[in-house]
Amino acid sequence: MAFSPDGKTLATGSLDKSVKLWDVAGRETIATLTHTDSVSSVAFSPDGKTLATGSLDKSVKLWDVAGRETIDTLTNHTERVSSVAFSPDGKTLATGSFDETVRLWDVAGRETIAVLTDHNGGVSSVAFSPDGKTLATGSLDKSMKLWEVASRETVATRTGHTGEVSSVAFSPDGKTLATGSLDKSVKLWPAR
Repeated sequence: MAFSPDGKTLATGSLDKSVKLWDVAGRETIATLTHTDSVSSVAFSPDGKTLATGSLDKSVKLWDVAGRETIDTLTNHTERVSSVAFSPDGKTLATGSFDETVRLWDVAGRETIAVLTDHNGGVSSVAFSPDGKTLATGSLDKSMKLWEVASRETVATRTGHTGEVSSVAFSPDGKTLATGSLDKSVKLWPAR
């Protein structure tokens, strides 16, 4: 699930193949969007106008939030898309997949601009740093990697979990990274 940047709308993805948009103040559904399989991740663009959704159907859909309609469907992954995240400037979308790749997409052009392939297991989580210069990825291979977005290079690999790293998140100042794992632990790491 994800809140819109203004906090007025909540998007939720479900195993029932739906994405629901909720009016937070009124506590009611204002729209239902659909995939052809379970929805595993949702993210609003920084301006709140676009919603990205990842699915077990191997696709990423971009939705016009106001119009409640599909803008485009991105289909280059070969396995389920488990995580989606917009860069802070909204120009790039990162998608993590169980095909062991992270794709960076040009949002305006709707095309892949990079494929990151340093994990030895499905990628379960992606997150941009607040300045947009670093991307963190968590994987079934029990590691977290930091990537320099400009060069598309791995700049650090963090290990220590004994289970899948299922969630990654930067602190607001970008100095600390949290990882959540199926080993029932949360670890805090320096972001560099």
